[in-house]
Amino acid sequence: MVAEIAKWEAVGDVDVGKKIKALKKKVRQIEELEERVKGGETLNEDQQGKVDSKKETVSELGQLEGMLSLKL
Repeated sequence: MVAEIAKWEAVGDVDVGKKIKALKKKVRQIEELEERVKGGETLNEDQQGKVDSKKETVSELGQLEGMLSLKL
């Protein structure tokens, strides 16, 4: 994963800091959707898909944050 991130940054395709920020935003949105479900609201297909992807999103965020801390 470290080599992959380095490759992305070298090519200029991915700024790891921006990716982390985007993933944190997505996690916040997922948590808001989960609260809406607890309140009895029904989610549309896209919203449910986002909620279903929480585990993968949190995992990716953790990996990127770990890689970023190794680089520092």
